[in-house]
Amino acid sequence: MSGRSISGRLRGWLLGEMDLWRSEGILSEDQAARIVGLYETPVDIAQQKSSLAQLTLMGLAALMICLAALLLIGYNWSAMPAALKLIIIFGTIVGTYAGGFYLRFRMGQRRLSEVVFFLDILFYACGV
Repeated sequence: MSGRSISGRLRGWLLGEMDLWRSEGILSEDQAARIVGLYETPVDIAQQKSSLAQLTLMGLAALMICLAALLLIGYNWSAMPAALKLIIIFGTIVGTYAGGFYLRFRMGQRRLSEVVFFLDILFYACGV
């Protein structure tokens, strides 16, 4: 990102107002260019929207993974010994947290680690 965050709608408003200010002599071309340069470009705004859509889809995929694991384990829950149940609950929670921290701090994958942490929250809720 090249500048401050701004929505596409607000950027359009700002450009419209700056045209009005330039026509009235309140703002020079140089000043207008410097003001626009402070904010994100339309390309940056589009990338941010795309990134948010990807994060949403990955979150939904994590939800489906959690539901599939819950269905698989829930179907066999009564047949499992108590020790195995505890190992599954705590192992899943610790494993997904470890995976999230590894992705965040070792691999530098911030978005993917957020999805893994979301998956861990879901597993924690299932374990409770």
